Order: sequence, then C-alpha cells, then structure tokens
Amino acid sequence: DEFQDTSTLQWQVCRPLIADVLAGEGHTLLIVGDIKQSIYRWRNGDWHIMAELGTENDPFQAYYNKDFAPLVKNFRSRRNVVQFNLQTMMRVCELNDANSRVKALYDEGYMEVRSPGRARVAFRCAAAWTGRTNVTKRGRP
Repeated sequence: DEFQDTSTLQWQVCRPLIADVLAGEGHTLLIVGDIKQSIYRWRNGDWHIMAELGTENDPFQAYYNKDFAPLVKNFRSRRNVVQFNLQTMMRVCELNDANSRVKALYDEGYMEVRSPGRARVAFRCAAAWTGRTNVTKRGRP
C-alpha cells in the first residue's frame, strides 16, 4: 500500500525480493497506490516508479496484468470535492507547463461516488489504556 511513495533505494532493495516471489509458479504480487497521492518527495519518494509499472522500463513487465483495472469509485469524497481537486491540479499543471504524463494523472474527470452513508466508529481499546471501563468517546466514564 502507498507504493506511489516508494523511493529509488527502497525499490532497489525490494526488486530482488519481488523477483524471488514471482519466480515461484502461480505466485503473484499486488501493488497498491495512487500516484495523485504521492506526498513523500521530501524523503525521496518517486511516483515515477509506480507510473512505469507495466511499461518497457518495468523489470517485471512480463508479470504485469494489463487486465487489472484501476478503481473507478471514490468512497471518500463527494463529487464537488473530487471535481475541485482535479480542476485545481489541472490548472497547476497548466501554469507550470507540466508534461503530458503529469497532466494525464488529473485529466480523468469525475470518478463515481457511491451514495453517502453513515459509519459508526467505536473506540473499544480506550478502557485498556486508561484502566477504566465504560469510557465514552471523550475519554470520560
């Protein structure tokens, strides 16, 4: 998960391990990430590594499943939030004369959002930390 923030050094270390895993018959590897969420350049995260998966620059291209489709639903944000972010980043790309590869990351339009629902969150481990029982969400009995 968060493969988009893999550094070149991490990738160099992992490649032999990945090769060993994939060498076994029927063995697979699932890599998860979203290039648009790459935020760790300050620690040498390189989104290009993920962008090159399945291309001629990928040492594991032979194992790449071209039929594996990206997720098309956004379960985190509403339509207006997604559209605002995509439009903002496209404008940033235009102002900074970004190359077509970068622009393509944000030129995807709106991704379907499932209908809003509700979630219930329970903090069951709070009592273990405090030694108390019947702890509410504010940490008070």
